[in-house]
Amino acid sequence: MQISIFTPVYNRADLLQSLFESLKKQSFRDFEWIIVDDGSRDHISEVVQGFMNDDSRFFEVQFVRQENSGKHMAINRGIDMAQGKFFFIVDSDDHLPEDALEKIYDWVKTVEHDDSFCGVSGTRGTVSNILIGNTFEGHFLDAYYWERASKNIIGDKAEVYKTEVLKNFKFPSFGDEKFLTEETVWYLMGEDYKIRYYNDIIYYSDYLDDGLSKNINKHLLNSPKGYAYSIQIRNKYSRNSLKSRLASYYYYGELFSGLLTEEEIIENLQIRKETYIFAKLLWNLVYRIKNK
Repeated sequence: MQISIFTPVYNRADLLQSLFESLKKQSFRDFEWIIVDDGSRDHISEVVQGFMNDDSRFFEVQFVRQENSGKHMAINRGIDMAQGKFFFIVDSDDHLPEDALEKIYDWVKTVEHDDSFCGVSGTRGTVSNILIGNTFEGHFLDAYYWERASKNIIGDKAEVYKTEVLKNFKFPSFGDEKFLTEETVWYLMGEDYKIRYYNDIIYYSDYLDDGLSKNINKHLLNSPKGYAYSIQIRNKYSRNSLKSRLASYYYYGELFSGLLTEEEIIENLQIRKETYIFAKLLWNLVYRIKNK
């Protein structure tokens, strides 16, 4: 098995059909589809059973249900289930162009035996084939995850990772919190591994009103420890400037002001009290200057 396509779902039963139809049209056929239901309250089981009964389906479908724990924990479950050499996360409200997996297979062959790479990536686009984010000039570019901004690899991309590498970089759990940004683990991997980024659109996205992307602040507010951990990792591995690090501490404190004590904020961020006080003073000064 070459590719495991992984889809986490949470109350998205009626959206999966489009992705399923796009998978049936793939020109490359050596793949499986793993669906992890993260505690949905809709009829997802019936929908997936319909996929399994579809005579035109040529690929294996694995389906499992877990207690609602968040997308990051569903990814962990999918990694454990994966039989493919490469792992491709495709959300329930998105779909793939017909040649997506064929392109991916051609790309992964170029890095499969190179231990300095954790995977490859294409770009995302709208259904009108308009690129989402920014990209570089040329066909492909090798970069560490923390180099993305400096090399103009901006916005959501369509990463495909080596499954065996992912097994060594599972998402941590923070009690009953249900959200942790995916880039937290991508930054950790990016300390040792590069990604080969390509300029082709291989993934069509549709950011829905009830999706994670459009409700990020709500999810962050419900995950103070996970969010603080993601800040720690990003500041450690992204080569952020001191100014950017201080800004992240300030914005975390502002977001949780009234919900957490100053001591809890400092403890979650794992910084010194003097650092937090300095961040607040600096950014309050910047705000006053901007608004003079």
